[in-house]
Amino acid sequence: MDSSRLGKDPNGTDVVFGGARTCLYDAAKIGLLMSNEGKYKNKQIISESWINQSVTPSEKAPYYGYLWWLDYGSEDKNYAATGDGGQLTIVFPDLNLVFLRRQYCNNTQGSDMTWLPGLLKKIPPIISN
Repeated sequence: MDSSRLGKDPNGTDVVFGGARTCLYDAAKIGLLMSNEGKYKNKQIISESWINQSVTPSEKAPYYGYLWWLDYGSEDKNYAATGDGGQLTIVFPDLNLVFLRRQYCNNTQGSDMTWLPGLLKKIPPIISN
């Protein structure tokens, strides 16, 4: 993933809680890694246990894992990494599907993401046909 970069704080330390920059191809690799329980090209890169922990809701934030927004209320469970500019990497583990959206959105007014549930309902039927 030589096209991906972490942001840095004022001290020059890598920021790992957000602000990463990546290309669509590398975002797909991350989605596939998650979908395949930590394996990439049949090689275990991250432990299956850590993958499962990262998409497990907590008591304090039942909608969030380790940098993943969790949607276990939909008919097809999924989890998503979102970017500040409107980018999405959504993993549907039971469907063996990774959905990517690359778009720049002007979020200076904030984003309520009210459109996302409607989008999530439309993706599985498209691939089922």
